[in-house]
Amino acid sequence: MREKLLEFIRQYPRCSFSEMERFFGQEGYAYKGDYSIGLEKYKNLSFWYGWSWEATGLIGELYDSDAIVLLPAHQLELLTFGKLFRYPIAKQCRSYKKEHWLPMVISVSDSKGKSVAARQTTPLHLHKGHAHQRHTAL
Repeated sequence: MREKLLEFIRQYPRCSFSEMERFFGQEGYAYKGDYSIGLEKYKNLSFWYGWSWEATGLIGELYDSDAIVLLPAHQLELLTFGKLFRYPIAKQCRSYKKEHWLPMVISVSDSKGKSVAARQTTPLHLHKGHAHQRHTAL
């Protein structure tokens, strides 16, 4: 599934998590769950919610291998996501007292781990929890 997902992401310069959800659905891949994706360094900040451990692991593997980069989503891109979360939208990548959502898109990186925007140097870590509870970093 890892290589299929990477090929799918290559088709979109700025692939959203909702586009990946549609891809998973077409592939019959069980992606739904209680995990979110975020950076361990920033408490109460996640990029996407409601995936399984395995699905978030696919993104983590691609990110850790420098195959993809995370880029901030533009406001107009939010309209294409197909779903929004109850959390306030974060203005920047930092820790918050309460849960925040930082909308991101994914781009395939070049052989040097770069894309159209600078790459975060903090490794991607997964958060576990239900969408209505505080996420705890693993």
